[in-house]
Amino acid sequence: MVHDFSNRPVVIVLHGSSVKTLEDNIKKYEDLNITYCSLNHFSLLEKNILSKINKQLQLVYISACDEFLLRKKEIEEFIARENSIFLTTPQTIWESESEEFFNKNNSKISFAKLHMFRPEIYPNSLTILLMYLIRHKARKIGIFGFDGISEVEPEQIKETYYHKEDFKPDRNWNLVEDTKNFNKYFLDLLYKVEDESTIKRTVNITNFNPKSNITAFRKLPMSGFREWYSTIGL
Repeated sequence: MVHDFSNRPVVIVLHGSSVKTLEDNIKKYEDLNITYCSLNHFSLLEKNILSKINKQLQLVYISACDEFLLRKKEIEEFIARENSIFLTTPQTIWESESEEFFNKNNSKISFAKLHMFRPEIYPNSLTILLMYLIRHKARKIGIFGFDGISEVEPEQIKETYYHKEDFKPDRNWNLVEDTKNFNKYFLDLLYKVEDESTIKRTVNITNFNPKSNITAFRKLPMSGFREWYSTIGL
């Protein structure tokens, strides 16, 4: 299946607590023509944020077997929509013993390409989603809820989530490492998806949380979103 995201900006909605800013302001931007994406616990974000402007996610990435099994009903409802794109990995399908699901929906399923950056480091879920979008010609990508986290006690990590009560404690352990690895390694991996000079020239990735612990991308406040969307070129 061939997808092309070059014709309009892409917005990735994530689960950091700062995404509340998008929830509070989303109605100001209901006129914008945007491809909305998310990953894993996607229905929470769609229900509480995008539904306010009668919009839906077009692309969802499910990164692991446990996430797939936990949200299988939601995934089946999502994949039944016209023009929806379900992104996952062959390992997720295999480990979840979901061959029947795959055979039924294979025309709507895309598989992410996994790259081990170093022997001990795999890209995190967002990096894999970004790599997919870049491969499919996305030229302008905005990210909300992309907060990262510095060194804190494990019990404090849950406080960084949007709707923290809906997240499993066993997902907390890797957030600090994800932040470190994203800032140190993953941006280079994105640039290696295609020719480096092409990527640097054609992809604008912006994080709409000025206080984010992620330093890899340009950061803008919510107030700059419409100008970012409207800017011709990059």
